[in-house]
Amino acid sequence: MAFLGKGKKQDMLQLAEELGINATLNMTVPSIKIAITNSEGYEEEFVKNLYETIIANGKRLEELERAEKK
Repeated sequence: MAFLGKGKKQDMLQLAEELGINATLNMTVPSIKIAITNSEGYEEEFVKNLYETIIANGKRLEELERAEKK
């Protein structure tokens, strides 16, 4: 579960959405983590891979936006 410490709050919110968890912007990061790990059908390896993909896609988008500004 340490992998949930990576990324941004927005990444965690996107992960929760992908998993069908109702998470909102006013939730704290720890409460989002708890909601994810306590969700029905939580499988650590699947969630880890999905979260890493979300983080990688976010970084790619940030790089593209920076490149467009130049």
